[in-house]
Amino acid sequence: MINEQKRHGMSAAAVFLSAMFISVAGWAADAAIQSTLLDPVLKRLNAAATARMNVMVPDSYDRAEKYYQRAKEKLEKGKTLKSVEDDLAEATEALASLESKAAQAELTLKKGMVARDDALAVKGNEINPKAWNKAESQFRRAASVLERGNIKSAESRLGEAIELYRAIELAAIKTNYLADTARLIESAKDDRVDRYAPKTVSKAEQLLAEASSSLSTDRYDSDRPRSLARDADYEARHARYIAQQAEAIDDDDKTVEDLLLEWEQPFRRMAGELDIVIDQSNGYAKPTEDILTAIQYLKDEIRDLGLQLSDKDQQIVLLQGKAAEGADLAEQIKRQDERRARFANIEQMFAPGEARVSRQGDNITLRLIGLSFDSGKAVINSDAFPLLSKVQQAIAIFPQSAIDIEGHTDSFGGDDANLVLSQERAESVRAYLLANMRELNPASVNAYGYGEGKPIANNESQEGRARNRRIDLVIKPN
Repeated sequence: MINEQKRHGMSAAAVFLSAMFISVAGWAADAAIQSTLLDPVLKRLNAAATARMNVMVPDSYDRAEKYYQRAKEKLEKGKTLKSVEDDLAEATEALASLESKAAQAELTLKKGMVARDDALAVKGNEINPKAWNKAESQFRRAASVLERGNIKSAESRLGEAIELYRAIELAAIKTNYLADTARLIESAKDDRVDRYAPKTVSKAEQLLAEASSSLSTDRYDSDRPRSLARDADYEARHARYIAQQAEAIDDDDKTVEDLLLEWEQPFRRMAGELDIVIDQSNGYAKPTEDILTAIQYLKDEIRDLGLQLSDKDQQIVLLQGKAAEGADLAEQIKRQDERRARFANIEQMFAPGEARVSRQGDNITLRLIGLSFDSGKAVINSDAFPLLSKVQQAIAIFPQSAIDIEGHTDSFGGDDANLVLSQERAESVRAYLLANMRELNPASVNAYGYGEGKPIANNESQEGRARNRRIDLVIKPN
């Protein structure tokens, strides 16, 4: 063999290097083929999975994935390129079918996906895997039927899947929240925490009872029992902390004076960061108000800076596009200045507890935080009339404007009920304004209910839910 190689002028090392080169070249060719053929299909598959189309359009997704994997395996085993391309063509066709059905799937299956996500959020799939598999199977049937174009049958099957998901979610809430919180309260009572913090322990028990009752009375509102159970858990732990502080005083480790001085320190730290001076000689009420005022001032300052930046950007665009038309440019800048002055006028109308005024471009939003409704009602109370009178004055500053009235709720209550309630409240404000402002064109005043779909704060806290229950009025100058 060596002699044969020498006869052809090749050494053993040259033979080895030649073989290695061929191997590397082959690997590079395979990598290039994979990059050219497989990667585009894989990218579309990943995008579909990210959009959760593997759940909502499962048959097409499974078919695309199946043929992609077959093509990949054939390429790895050195099968013919034609065979690989045929499988990839099948995968591509399935992906095209999936993408064409995505919009309809998202629309039809939306409520089912929400119920599914809620059950997953409380680990219902782990707590009751058997029930979860049943729900998943039913959802799959609904999605498969929808793929075949039968929307009515899909909606019927989807309703059954939603029932299963909700049952899983509520059972998981009882396991994850209620049972654990009940044990926490019992442990606190065993340790005689209620001796030092009876009101807080009682509050925890009351919240837990409300959460349990809520689960039974409205099985479609999981937000309320989950939030109540979380609050009960907090109060149980809070009671233990209070008891520890009280015990320390009883044991002479700490005096009441020590405790009060300790609790004053966070106020001083916050005031220091805000660069304000606070007076704690009469308790916490005044320092709290001073700190909140300073925070609101900073928020307003940030908002004003953002508006100034937006205005400057608009002027730059005008300068770039209208440099040759000096008179027209000057007129547009003048109109901008006039609108800013009108906005400032509106902003000064409302007290902090009445409305938050903001601007995005030319549109002005009045967040009517002082307008509240009775629970579950859409009737405007008479104590809101002074605020709505100011709203009328604000609208009059921009005559001939279009008006959008947006109703919003917190997450407590069923999704459908919240949507209806928010629409009714927005309609009530619209009717009030049209009845009291004859100059308004009814066609330019629209009411929209968004339910709980556009929160501006965390629904897990009482303060956040209060902020989410709101009416936003948007003035759109012509």
